[in-house]
Amino acid sequence: MCFNGYMVEEKMNKNRLLGLDVIKTIAMLFVIAIHIPLYRYDFVSDHSIGVFVQYALRMISKGVPLFFAVNGFLLLRRNELSIDRHCRTMLKIFLLLVFWGLFLILINLLYDGTPINRSLIIDLFLKTKGGSLYTGELWFLQALFAVYAIYPFLWLSLHKERKLYFVLFGLLLCFACIDEFLNITTSVLNNQIHIEHLNHLNLFIGRLKLIDAYEWDVLYFMSGGLVSLYSEEIQKRKMLFTVIWFVVWLSFFFLSIYISTKKNQLFVQFIDNSSILQLISIFFVFSICLGLKNTGAAGKLFSQIGSNTFGIYVTHQFFIRISRLLIPQDLFVERFLIMLMALAFSFFFTKIMRRIPYLKHLFEL
Repeated sequence: MCFNGYMVEEKMNKNRLLGLDVIKTIAMLFVIAIHIPLYRYDFVSDHSIGVFVQYALRMISKGVPLFFAVNGFLLLRRNELSIDRHCRTMLKIFLLLVFWGLFLILINLLYDGTPINRSLIIDLFLKTKGGSLYTGELWFLQALFAVYAIYPFLWLSLHKERKLYFVLFGLLLCFACIDEFLNITTSVLNNQIHIEHLNHLNLFIGRLKLIDAYEWDVLYFMSGGLVSLYSEEIQKRKMLFTVIWFVVWLSFFFLSIYISTKKNQLFVQFIDNSSILQLISIFFVFSICLGLKNTGAAGKLFSQIGSNTFGIYVTHQFFIRISRLLIPQDLFVERFLIMLMALAFSFFFTKIMRRIPYLKHLFEL
C-alpha cells in the first residue's frame, strides 16, 4: 500500500525503497493466496506429503503483519510529527473504509444477482470485520485506524523518550507471548479443570491490557519502527535472523503436528496473524530485503506493484471471483495461476483508475 511517508523515502534512499516494494509485493501475494485459498492444508484428514508442505507454507504466508511493519518503518522514522497531517490521514482512512465497504457490497450483490435494499447494505457494512461477507479484507483499515490513533504517542516515545518505547514494546511482547503460551497449553491439556483455570487466567490477564483487540497489530507496527532504528545492524545479522526464523518455523510446524494428532483436530494457532512466528518473520524478511538494489526490470516491476498495493488490496477479492470462472481450482498449480491472475487484474485496474484525476484518491493511501 502506498503510505504517506513513501515519497520521502524514495528521495532519501532508492535502494531501500526497492526493499520496501519487495516486502509489499510479497505481502500482497500472501494476502491473495489466503483469500483464494491457495493452500489445502488439513493434514488431519489427508496425510499426503503435499498437504503437510502446504500447511508449512500457510504458516508463513501472512501479509498483513508485513504491511503494518512497513507502515511503522515509514512513519516512525520521520524526523517531524505533524498532528494536522496525521489527523487528515486518519480521516482519509475512515472515508476509504466507508467508500470501499459500500462499493464492495454493491458490486458483489450485483454480481451475485441478490436484490439490493438499503437495510441489507447497512447491515452488511456494519458487520465489516475479518471474514465478513464481501468486506472481510477491510478489517485492515479498521485496525490501521486504531493503530494510527496511538501513532503520535509511539512517535514521541521513540524520538523523545526511547526507553518508554522499549518498555511498551516489551510489555506488549510479554502479553503476546503469554497469550500464545496459554493457547498452546490449553490445546495440549486433557484435564477440563486445568483448561478452565487457564481460560480464567487468560481472561484475568486480558483485563490488565490497555490494548487488546489490536495488540498484535501495534506490536507489528512498532517492530517496523525498531527495524528503521536499527536497519544497518539488522542487515548485518541477516544470517542470524534467518536461522532463528527457520528454527521457530520448523519447531512450530512439528508442534502443530503433535497437537493436531493428539486432539485429532487441526491446530490453527500458528497460521493466524497473531503469532510470535509472524513477529520473527518481520525481522527476517526486512533483514533480507532492505539491502536490495534497485536495478533491472525486476526492480521496476516490484516498484510498480509496491506503489499500487492499496488499490490491489481493496479490489483483489472481486478479481479472484472472476479468475475462478476462467481456471479450475482442483490442483495447486491452478490455484497458483488464479493468484497471479488476480494480482495482474487488480494491478492493471488500479493503474488505470489512478490515471483518472478524481478517482485516483480512492486507490491511494
